[in-house]
Amino acid sequence: IAFPDAVYLVDAIEGGKELVEACKPALESNHVTKVIHDCKRDSE
Repeated sequence: IAFPDAVYLVDAIEGGKELVEACKPALESNHVTKVIHDCKRDSE
């Protein structure tokens, strides 16, 4: 998650359900650009 003055890397596996729920509004927004690494793992 990036802002003009800070960048945060989010590991959904380590953060678990609580982190995913906290990030859900940004992840589901059409106004936010997402960059996902290792998408193969996400589809397994």
